Amino acid sequence: MKIRTVVVDDEKPIVDEIVFCLREQSDIEVIGAFTNGLDALTFIAAEQPRLVFLDIQMPGLSGLEVAEKLSALRQPPLIVFLTAFGQHALEAFSTPAVGYITKPLT
Repeated sequence: MKIRTVVVDDEKPIVDEIVFCLREQSDIEVIGAFTNGLDALTFIAAEQPRLVFLDIQMPGLSGLEVAEKLSALRQPPLIVFLTAFGQHALEAFSTPAVGYITKPLT
């Protein structure tokens, strides 16, 4: 059974790169990719993926705000934060985060 996954980052080239890398993994199914937190939040609440790769600094809803709202779901997804900033790690792990990856991705 594949892990249903969503990618959220306000930079489209990064979304595309992450999706490309994840699609090479046989146990991952990317079911959505978004460039803003609000659209992602709506989709995630409806589709209930198991895993979300989530940028922290985005316009509108930040990744931390999205994660906070997701934690209220009956079965919140696991979250891996993707960010260029290391200073948010402590706050990030007060959410259902299981990982924290700093950009640039290699």
